[in-house]
Amino acid sequence: LTAGGAVGHDAVQVELSHDLLRYKLPTQPSPADILAGMTASLRMLDAGDYAATIPIWTAMYAAALSKIVPPSFTMWMFGTTGSLKSSLTALAMNHFGPFAYNTPPASWTGTSSALEKKAFLVADAPLWIDDYVPQSTVAGTNELKAKVDQLLRDWGNRAGRSRMQANLKLRQTYAPRGLIVSTAEQLPPGESIQARLFQVEVHPGMLAYQDGSPLKEAWVNDAPLYAAAMAGYVQWIAAHWDELAEQLPGRLLDYTDAARQEAGHLRMPTNVGHLFMAWECALQYAQEIGAIDVARYEMLRELGWRTLLAVGQAQVVEAAEEKPVDMFLRAIEEMLAQGTIYLRHADYPNLAERTLPKPEDRTPNAEFLGWHDELYWYLLPGPVFRTVVQYYRMQGIVFPDTARGIKTKLKEQKRLHPAASDPWRYQMSESTSPQKARVWRILITESNTLS
Repeated sequence: LTAGGAVGHDAVQVELSHDLLRYKLPTQPSPADILAGMTASLRMLDAGDYAATIPIWTAMYAAALSKIVPPSFTMWMFGTTGSLKSSLTALAMNHFGPFAYNTPPASWTGTSSALEKKAFLVADAPLWIDDYVPQSTVAGTNELKAKVDQLLRDWGNRAGRSRMQANLKLRQTYAPRGLIVSTAEQLPPGESIQARLFQVEVHPGMLAYQDGSPLKEAWVNDAPLYAAAMAGYVQWIAAHWDELAEQLPGRLLDYTDAARQEAGHLRMPTNVGHLFMAWECALQYAQEIGAIDVARYEMLRELGWRTLLAVGQAQVVEAAEEKPVDMFLRAIEEMLAQGTIYLRHADYPNLAERTLPKPEDRTPNAEFLGWHDELYWYLLPGPVFRTVVQYYRMQGIVFPDTARGIKTKLKEQKRLHPAASDPWRYQMSESTSPQKARVWRILITESNTLS
């Protein structure tokens, strides 16, 4: 069901809110229209770098399978302003109706309740949410983070929020019924949240929009044809429903196992496996209607697997970089390099030339955060955590952990070396610190290059 009615049936009227009216598939496409549409749809793959075009193209066909194999991830298209990520996403959205780069059906500026309801209404189709951008205030950053955290977790679990009415009865729960696609300038903070995403970073140069470019040609000549391809695909799914319902869950498990050999976080190989299952299904449909032959089917099948796996592997690297402990230690290293903080030597606390960094390499207001020697950093817990949080806040990033959480993770990773008498801290000697400060004693590794 779309704004145009029911695919394959006449005389069915559908009422949608104004911002969902662009979801409109032809109800009775002819075989010729379907073939022309699928041929045009496949040309979209050449509109830019495969690392950008293949994932978003596949998301359109994966969304149509949501009732059989519900996606447990959100596709996150991100890149700097001018990378054309929204233009590419809008082009792909033409598989479901006449979208443009400035007509997303939802925005992260909307309320959580509105986004939740739209994710419920847009069934077996992609819900495109735009405008995840850095906020100019701490309050705005925290509000956006809380909204994204809650919704991405719920959508990853295919669940909605449970809420009470004034009479203490439960309100209706709105679980997502399609695939969420978000365009953004950056990733949301937090490894567990990022693991619920299939991240597609669109770099400058991956796409071009000028006369004669494949992306512009796709917009001008092919975009209006995509909806016929999708209408045909919906009918093809209906005709093969029992077969697909029996086979696709097993295929998903097989492809997830194959991807797991080269992926990290548990959800990441599942995301790769899910998209490849949909990619293969769309190619099977294309072959059956005569849009591609067997040789091209095999070539595209292999291309899709290698591309989706490469994009998934890049996400593993990104997730590793965003672990709270790595972020914490990296911030200290960078602030030491900038000279905005400094550490005194544990054995020679009064010798300026033994400080890290030396006085001539520090800013006038550099903050003292502890001591160091050849093996350890001895950090004052409260000041160092506050400084790290402020360091990321100045970059528009919310640090994704608490002081207690960081302390626990440092100990689990054998980076925190407390005293034998205290399971969490180390006490400085009186000669080093007259107040015998209790500190986090952190082992220096090769990554701590400044030390």
